[in-house]
Amino acid sequence: MEQYDSWLSKTVEDECWQPFSRHSLEEDRWAYFAKLVNIVVYEIVSNREVFCESDWQRLRQWLHLPLDSRVCHLLTKVDPTCPVPPLLSGMMADQYWS
Repeated sequence: MEQYDSWLSKTVEDECWQPFSRHSLEEDRWAYFAKLVNIVVYEIVSNREVFCESDWQRLRQWLHLPLDSRVCHLLTKVDPTCPVPPLLSGMMADQYWS
């Protein structure tokens, strides 16, 4: 898990996202680019043409949930104490990791 988290941090903190940032990169980095990276990784790993079922079962526990307003709403239904930011735009790394 620490390896994935470390890789994700390096990937999201990379400056390569700058040309694709609608707002400032710091506002979009953890709110949007982290979500996109997690979605892409999930799709690659869950695709049974690339990974077999046993590998999928082994790896899926380490993947992060791609956050958006719907997911945050569902998380607060499951656990009202879940720390959900009022807006994803402007989310910082510490909010993402919490």
